[in-house]
Amino acid sequence: MTAAELANAIARAEQIGAGHLVPVLRMVRTGALEFVIAPRGGLVPMRRLKAAARPVLVLVGDDDATPSGPADWPQAERLLRWCRYEVVHSTGAERGHYAAAVAGALVHRRALLIETATACEPAWLALLYRVRPCLPGLIVRVPVGRPAHPTLGPPPGVVVQ
Repeated sequence: MTAAELANAIARAEQIGAGHLVPVLRMVRTGALEFVIAPRGGLVPMRRLKAAARPVLVLVGDDDATPSGPADWPQAERLLRWCRYEVVHSTGAERGHYAAAVAGALVHRRALLIETATACEPAWLALLYRVRPCLPGLIVRVPVGRPAHPTLGPPPGVVVQ
């Protein structure tokens, strides 16, 4: 993407309520970060990740309408072995959470952000602790007393037009 396309993507992310992605997109726009989305059931070229000249943040998006845990991510274990910093994120997206993932990527150069549903968090954590029990990172959970993630539809009191 060009700088202009990234600027447009940042503006659109804000407009559609995906402002949590702004810290990631801004770092990509500056050229300080590579951002890779791992496809469900697909593969990320590991050669590309290992050869990257800049820090890399890989996103696993397992918090959609059909979350599965690591079962649908054939490279889950390999990505955990590759990364030097992880974020297991099983709550609503907030800009600060993604800024922390970016900071981890910039410091450690190889970061993995696992967006997952609350119901799948135990499976991701079990894999993490089996494969890389001492990996630096962050686990972001749903606050006590709040509904499980993801919740479908707008939050109570929000009007969608």
